[in-house]
Amino acid sequence: MQLQLKTIYLIRHGETSHNNARIFQDDCAELNHTGRQQAEELGSKVSDEIEVVLVSPLTRAQETARIMTRYKNYNIEVLSQLTEFKNPPAIRGKSYDDQ
Repeated sequence: MQLQLKTIYLIRHGETSHNNARIFQDDCAELNHTGRQQAEELGSKVSDEIEVVLVSPLTRAQETARIMTRYKNYNIEVLSQLTEFKNPPAIRGKSYDDQ
């Protein structure tokens, strides 16, 4: 029996305005200009042999996946199990420094 090896890449979303301003973000935070450039650059570097891109339902993660796969023929699957720990509503939109 021959083993089939798989490579798994773990990728974090591109930068958002809240990341840059050190603000706790909500689920709908979108990529900023830098984040879109990061996703484009990533898309130019990833292998053409990727079978599937698994992405969380967060807006910034899906936007990163769409941009990085724009010129590739990848399947994108949204998995709710990939949602990160959510910031409590009381701190969303507030600065890291205020806590």
